[in-house]
Amino acid sequence: MRDTDQYQTDVDLQVMLRAEILELRSQLARRDAEIAALLQQSDAQAVQDIAEKELSGSLKGWLRPRLQRFRHRLVLRRQVAALSASPLFDADWYAGHYPECGGPEKAAVHYLLKGAFAGHDPGPNFDTAAYYRANPDVAAAGWPALAHFVLHGETEDRRVRLISGG
Repeated sequence: MRDTDQYQTDVDLQVMLRAEILELRSQLARRDAEIAALLQQSDAQAVQDIAEKELSGSLKGWLRPRLQRFRHRLVLRRQVAALSASPLFDADWYAGHYPECGGPEKAAVHYLLKGAFAGHDPGPNFDTAAYYRANPDVAAAGWPALAHFVLHGETEDRRVRLISGG
């Protein structure tokens, strides 16, 4: 009987140790993930430090305009997506009223880069000029009217005159 008790004690001990090993492995995996995140953050900071401090003047001169163009493209993509999702932007209507845009597929980009600043309306229910008159800071900042309204103005309760009935 004593051998059976010893055997059961050994089995119980093994089960307990295996559970403890699994818990320790889980903790180790969490710690490894934390370390990887910290290293990635540290690497990103190191890259930023190098870019700011160690690049030569000529390299900065080469890099800065490229980064600015990249940033501009990202902003433009965000604004195109916002306009495309807005019921106030009607690409077909815009292309019909402003054929210089090159068609409905180019209407959003045209409005964002040229049309808004020329006073073009993005659809039958949004008055670009009225938005700029009601919000002169938006015009001064160089924002396309509807892009500002959709991305910021609506949540800021900016004044806008929506045209009903087209």
